[in-house]
Amino acid sequence: MALIVQKFGGTSVAGIPQIQNAARRIAYECKRGHKVVAVVSAMAGMTDQLLSYIQATTPNPNPQEIDVVLTSGEQVTCGLLALALQNFNISARSYLAWQIPLETDDTHTKARVKEISTHAIEKTLNANTVPIIAGFQGIGSEGRLTTFGRGGSDVTAVALAAVLKADRCDLYKDVSGIYTADPKMVEHARKLDQIGYKSMLELASLGSKVIQHRAVELAMVYKIPVRIFSSFEESIGTQIIDEEQMIERPLISGIVANTQEVRICLEITREPSKTMARIFDCFAQAHIGIDMIQHAKISEDHTFSLSFTVNQTDLQTCLRILGDEGISTYTIDEKMTKVSVVGVGLRSHSHLTSLLFQTLATKNIEFFGISTSEIRISVLIDQDFTELAVRALHHAYGLEHSHTPHLYAIA
Repeated sequence: MALIVQKFGGTSVAGIPQIQNAARRIAYECKRGHKVVAVVSAMAGMTDQLLSYIQATTPNPNPQEIDVVLTSGEQVTCGLLALALQNFNISARSYLAWQIPLETDDTHTKARVKEISTHAIEKTLNANTVPIIAGFQGIGSEGRLTTFGRGGSDVTAVALAAVLKADRCDLYKDVSGIYTADPKMVEHARKLDQIGYKSMLELASLGSKVIQHRAVELAMVYKIPVRIFSSFEESIGTQIIDEEQMIERPLISGIVANTQEVRICLEITREPSKTMARIFDCFAQAHIGIDMIQHAKISEDHTFSLSFTVNQTDLQTCLRILGDEGISTYTIDEKMTKVSVVGVGLRSHSHLTSLLFQTLATKNIEFFGISTSEIRISVLIDQDFTELAVRALHHAYGLEHSHTPHLYAIA
C-alpha cells in the first residue's frame, strides 16, 4: 500500500465531466488499496475571470484582497470533487488551506510555504476518507489568505507529499509529460520518460509552464518522486527524479523560450555600487527575479550603464522601486525572448555552448544578453525570432532523436 498525492490542474477539472474523470482516477488508486490525498486547482479559466473582476474594480488592487478573491476558485473545485467521489462509493472530505492549516509567509500573491500541520489530513486518511485539498493557497501569520502565484497548486501538492512522506506525487495536466521543446512550436519535439530534478528546475524557472519551479525545488530537496501525466490519455508520462537514478542522462534535456521577458536599461550617475546594492536589495524583498545583468562604465565622470531583465508580471513593481530610488530615466524593451538550452553537459562539454552561437549566427539571429549556470545557457533575442531560434537549436542538438550517442553522459 502506498500513499499517493494526486494533483489535478485547471484543465483537468475544467467542467463536471473532467471532475468526474479526476474522481475516477482517485477511485482507481483507492480500490487498489492505496491511500490518496488529492489537490485541486480552480477550474480552467476561473482564475483569469477572477483577475478580470479585480482589474475592472480598481487599477491598483491591494495584494491581500487579490488573494481573497483568487482563493475562491479552488474552494469550488475541491467541494465538487468530494461530491463526485460519492458516485464511486469513496468517502471524501474537502479542506481549504486555513483548515489544515497550511502556513505561509506574508508575501501576498507570491507566498512561500513555512509549515504544514498533518494532523487533520492523517486523521482523515486513517478514517479511510480521501482529503481533497484546495491548492494554490495558504494562510499567513496574520490570518490572511495567501496565494503561491501561477501554478501554485503544484507547490501545494509537492509540499504535502514532503510533509506526509508520500511514496510519490502525481501531477495531472493537459500535456503528456515534459518535452524537449514546446510541441506547439517544434513539430518533432520528443516527450521525455525521465528528467532530473536539476534540469527540470532550470526548464521550469526559464519559462516551461508544465510545472511550477518552486514545486521542483521542494521535490529536489525532499527527494519526492514526481510524475507528470495527461488527464486525458493513458501514458507513462514523465518521471522527475534525481539525475543519479536516471538510466540515460542526456547532455541536453531541452530548449525553452520565455516570451515574457522585459529588458530595462538605465544610467547610474551617483555612487553606482551603493545604488545598485539598494536597487537589487529592494528587488529581492519584492521577490522579483532578475537575470541578464550587464554593467559597464560609459564615461569618465563615473556614469555607469545597467541593464537587466525581469518577467512581464513584475514590471510595474520594478518601475515603482526604481522611482522610489530616484531613477526616472530608463528605457524598456518588451519585445524580448529569453531562449535557453538546458543540460548537464554544458559546463564540461564546451562544443555544446559553441554550437548554440554557431546556430544563431547561421540564422542571423542577434542576441542582446547572455547568462549561464552550471547546466544552462540563455540568450536574449528579439521576440520575432523566437520560433526560428527554438526550432534551429532543437535540430542542431538532435533532440528529435531518442538516441544521439554523443549527447549522452557516461554514467
